[in-house]
Amino acid sequence: MQTKKGENIVLSPMSVILLLEIAADAVSGKTKAEILNVIGIGTPYEELIEVLKKLQEDSAESGSLMSSNAVCVKDSISGSIIDGYAECLKEFFDGKLFSASDIVRDVNA
Repeated sequence: MQTKKGENIVLSPMSVILLLEIAADAVSGKTKAEILNVIGIGTPYEELIEVLKKLQEDSAESGSLMSSNAVCVKDSISGSIIDGYAECLKEFFDGKLFSASDIVRDVNA
């Protein structure tokens, strides 16, 4: 991440956990276990999703925090996304799945 001299970068712990959980939800097996191990809170996966969902809802309702979640994949691999992932992303993370031929351009737009 490149910044201008004197600029600060702030990463929200909740945002990092949400991104890791979104990634964990897209995979299975050893990869999923490794991602959940990085989060390292010892909470079962299903409970953690519910806690994060409630946290996002409560924060948005109070106006204290709004999150915006999305997963963008290259057009060339969009057909390999498992069935139901987009729905799960929407339900648990209020997120959207989309594909693009030029991810950097489309995400920045």
